[in-house]
Amino acid sequence: MKKLFALLLAMLMVLSFAACGNTEEPTEPATEAPTEAPTEPVELVHSMSMILQESADSMKMLSISDNGDGTVYVEMRGDVIKMGNLDASVMQTVSQALETSGLKAFSGQEVSGENMDVSCSMYIDCGEEAIYMIDAFGAIPEGFAAGYATVESCIADLMKDIAEYVPAPVVMGEIAESDMNALNAIMSGLTLENPEAFGITGIATDDAEMFSYSTGLPSTDGVASAVSFAPNMNASAYSLVIVTLAEGADAAAIATSFEENIDWLKWICVQPQSAAIAIKDNQVLCLLGSDEIFAQTVTAIDAAGWMPVANLENPNLEG
Repeated sequence: MKKLFALLLAMLMVLSFAACGNTEEPTEPATEAPTEAPTEPVELVHSMSMILQESADSMKMLSISDNGDGTVYVEMRGDVIKMGNLDASVMQTVSQALETSGLKAFSGQEVSGENMDVSCSMYIDCGEEAIYMIDAFGAIPEGFAAGYATVESCIADLMKDIAEYVPAPVVMGEIAESDMNALNAIMSGLTLENPEAFGITGIATDDAEMFSYSTGLPSTDGVASAVSFAPNMNASAYSLVIVTLAEGADAAAIATSFEENIDWLKWICVQPQSAAIAIKDNQVLCLLGSDEIFAQTVTAIDAAGWMPVANLENPNLEG
């Protein structure tokens, strides 16, 4: 009995040691971390134009178009005007700004109201028939101005290194220094509400037909060079032409030729009311126009030291 009791006791001790040695707590089986749902890719903008007019005397514009050479042309008009080319990679940034702006939600809406001093329009081309458009007149959809400000801020940041654009007449063709100096002296006395609406063009003397149309003179005899200053669109009957004479040419004869060959019907839908011809040194000018811009130019011509030769009224408008 003693031997049996000792054997049972030894077996109990072995079991006790085995139980004490297994002190690790059971671990939960490892689980994988939940994966985030994939986000929708941003629609890349190919071209964009937006206009926002919140009052009669203020208008903002944003425009982006692909140049096809790895760059895009960007234009922003508002309190500050900037325009220039940027690397096409900025389109990703602009596209992201458009996504957060909420402007695409306005696409297809028809909005009209009574306050015709306000309006907005939007055209966004993301390719593959993903085009977003809205035209609103008389009323601006709630939230559109805030969305516009988001995109405007993005583009302003992208164009921070581009110099501010100062509106000026568009210059075309080769212009002789003497002609440009004379024109600048007159233009300094003008106040143009929209300088970009005017163009300064060097008139070539080797194209007789175009020279005659642009100046009114029947030929280039006695003319070394010429320049014109006029609106880019023919809705306004206004034109200032300055010619620099060839050596030995008679200024009085050129002035008379201007007077005798004025084409009062040069413009299709409108006619100038008046004409003025003047001489200064070896240059002669002919001005056609009406109303305030004509009177303002005559004053600037006098201030620049030109000698008046003739002041005429349009015979077609008499009575």
